[in-house]
Amino acid sequence: MKLFLQIIVVLILHLNLSELYAQWTKTSGPYGANIASLVFNNNHIIAGTNNGIYRTTFESMIWQAGNENLFGNQILDLAVTNEVIFAGTDHGLFISSDNGLNWSTAGLSDRIITNLAVKDTLLFAGTVDGIFVSSDRGLTWSEIDSGLVSKNVYALTANSDLVLVSTLYDGLYKSSDNGMTWVKTNINMNAIFAVTFLEDVILASSWSNDVYRSTDWGVTWMSSEIGDIHVGVRNFIIAGQNVYAATNDGVFLSTDGGIIWQQYGLANTYIYTLIINNTDILAGTNQGAYLSTDNGINWTELNFGLLSSDVTSLAYSDSKLFAGTFGFGVSLSTDDGNTWFSYNNGLSNKFVTGIGLNEDYLIAGTHGGLFRSGASSDTWTKVSSETGSRSFIFNGNEIIASSYDGVLCSTDNGISWKKIDSVHDGGSYYQTWDVLKINQTIIAGYNQKGIRISTDNGLNWQYSNTGFQYTPTINSLELINGRVLAGTPGGGVFISSDEGQTWFQSQLDTTQLWTLCKVNQYVFGGGSGGICQSRDGFNWKWINQGLNDYFVQALSSDIEYLFAGVTGGGVWRRLISELTFVSGNEHTPFSFSLSQNYPNPFNSVTNINYSIQNRSLVIIKLYDILGRELRTLVMGERSPGMYTVEINANDSQSGIYFYRMQSAENSITKKFILLK
Repeated sequence: MKLFLQIIVVLILHLNLSELYAQWTKTSGPYGANIASLVFNNNHIIAGTNNGIYRTTFESMIWQAGNENLFGNQILDLAVTNEVIFAGTDHGLFISSDNGLNWSTAGLSDRIITNLAVKDTLLFAGTVDGIFVSSDRGLTWSEIDSGLVSKNVYALTANSDLVLVSTLYDGLYKSSDNGMTWVKTNINMNAIFAVTFLEDVILASSWSNDVYRSTDWGVTWMSSEIGDIHVGVRNFIIAGQNVYAATNDGVFLSTDGGIIWQQYGLANTYIYTLIINNTDILAGTNQGAYLSTDNGINWTELNFGLLSSDVTSLAYSDSKLFAGTFGFGVSLSTDDGNTWFSYNNGLSNKFVTGIGLNEDYLIAGTHGGLFRSGASSDTWTKVSSETGSRSFIFNGNEIIASSYDGVLCSTDNGISWKKIDSVHDGGSYYQTWDVLKINQTIIAGYNQKGIRISTDNGLNWQYSNTGFQYTPTINSLELINGRVLAGTPGGGVFISSDEGQTWFQSQLDTTQLWTLCKVNQYVFGGGSGGICQSRDGFNWKWINQGLNDYFVQALSSDIEYLFAGVTGGGVWRRLISELTFVSGNEHTPFSFSLSQNYPNPFNSVTNINYSIQNRSLVIIKLYDILGRELRTLVMGERSPGMYTVEINANDSQSGIYFYRMQSAENSITKKFILLK
């Protein structure tokens, strides 16, 4: 007996320790990051990204992450003074004195810091709600925005004489006393996104192709054009007498103080910032880092080590894991995410929205159309101009796909496409986010329009939103145990037991779910709260252990791992054996529950969903506000499962009513409102 108890104790400890150390781990890619700011300090390049800090040198050009203090923080600006680096983030200010390796907080922790500027020993911080100055490296701060109409800072810069600040739709201000007083300049622009000094010249630009130039400290201005009308300047960088402009259409250069501009590479790329070191130019863009070693004539993508890509889609087949990213195209891993390779030959648009994969070929949805590639050959061909496809269903030669303009179909393995359903309002189409097929029934989830169904393989369509209290956006669809699950933004998961004809709410009722993925007898959901797991679609539990980045856009699996694509975090993985292990406190497939009726309030007919855990006698009765029994809605023995009962109140008066569900061991009471 003693030996038996010892064995039991060891097993319990083993199970508890297994659950304690079971967690998500980050893979080594795909590479990429949005680089919004760059600084150079002691031969180190520091990059501020959409998810933390990265470092490299011009000699190595291999990025390494800073410490974890800044993971999860969006770095909006960087500044250097006396070999100390400051990072303005969406969670306050941080400071590093070892070239960006380690970081600590430096005040303003409750502020979104959009801009930083240095003047002598002063550090200026522009935020969405004020301007602040510190003379002691961020230990203490003073607010200095008295007299400004708007306190939302768009741009901030300083030289030895002036501080310049632009704010939300209120032009450009200057201060000659370190922000104690502000004087509005005479520039004829309200929204200024970039401003700098070129010796005694001020250069400023709004989100247009006009660059304004002042030689008298902002009293008078002259304008010149940069590129075509669609070009917007994000930043100015000074290198000697040369002025570089980082724009949404590449790099521009002026050699005459900002009067005449010429394209300088990376056309059609959104450039946030640049740093220049002799003939080397490093550009921070929405597609990572690009390096030119010949004064901007040629450019090379330089993203090795950047692990902050936005992964929008995942697809797995035959030992190949494909990841679609927003801005970095498609990446491939053949070893469960340990190594990654670019898979972009011929992919002219790298903003990938979805990947579909069968044994022979891939389909990629992008912002620039649909592309097709062999599963074993990295060569993409554009096959359609339809954009935004996230979901693909393969059935022989037929493919059903979602898109920004509706539901698409191909009957020749993705070579040609046609639209088989769409919803538009005044010429504007509603996006289809996901599609699901059950035999000849196609279920499509629309943005702001809920569910549309075709029961004849796409020939005819109708809305199917019975059970939703409002017309929702459907982000994702999945089928498990004969039930259709629909993930929504903010409404959690809805369930249909009749192939999408009617819907009822699961217990996960407030979460934004962006993706659903079935693995064996389980279904996993990913969204703004991380990753959750269910065996029946009704009861859910969160499984975020070790997951630092919580907005999950994509899920996929192989035999061993569940993979998660994360916004700003690349691809993560976790052993499926950890997630499908049945522990003693895991939920059972069903629970004893009674849902709120829908719709509520109502004027004639409403529905009530309920579920039971064990086979038992179930009674549901209706009562008025005085507690008088009016009607028996359900009375009989039920097996474990989910059920719906309808209430027809045509013969009842307006008022508050109660309904009560009772079994041998439990009871639940809820109320509804009848309005006529």
